[in-house]
Amino acid sequence: MDELPDSSLINEVISVVIKTDSLRKSCEVNKNIKAQKLYKKIKWENDSVPPPPPPSGPFSISYDELSKFFNSEKNSSLRLKDSLYITQQLNSAKTFFISDSNALYFSKKNDSYYQFYLPVFSSDKKVVYVFYTLECGPLCGSFYEIVLKRIDNNWIKVYGDLCGGR
Repeated sequence: MDELPDSSLINEVISVVIKTDSLRKSCEVNKNIKAQKLYKKIKWENDSVPPPPPPSGPFSISYDELSKFFNSEKNSSLRLKDSLYITQQLNSAKTFFISDSNALYFSKKNDSYYQFYLPVFSSDKKVVYVFYTLECGPLCGSFYEIVLKRIDNNWIKVYGDLCGGR
């Protein structure tokens, strides 16, 4: 069993996201990091029936989509290793919290807040997928995803997207 990311590594990644995506200091942050939900994308061979939709909610990503971010979709042994490691991370997820140093970046008195979801690491821990939301009211919010790659001991943003809103 591979060693799982610890709180220190998770908060290091969140710190990079805060700085890289220039998150608004005027917002608050929910200190509880939520566990992510992934789904298995079903590929229908020789069938005209479309695959089922992803689960409802603001966050849904498949193992197939993560393997593209992790550059393992064309290497079956690496894809298997990444898939098993992703499953291990999510099945073993404990409660993680935003570190005080990351939380101090944000305001304490605002109705808008950021919610981070548990980062998902590739099996070699050189690529990480992070999903987070900006909640600004009952019908107001934005959903973001970012992929960081560790290059020369620094996390570099290789992908980022505003992937939804309400």
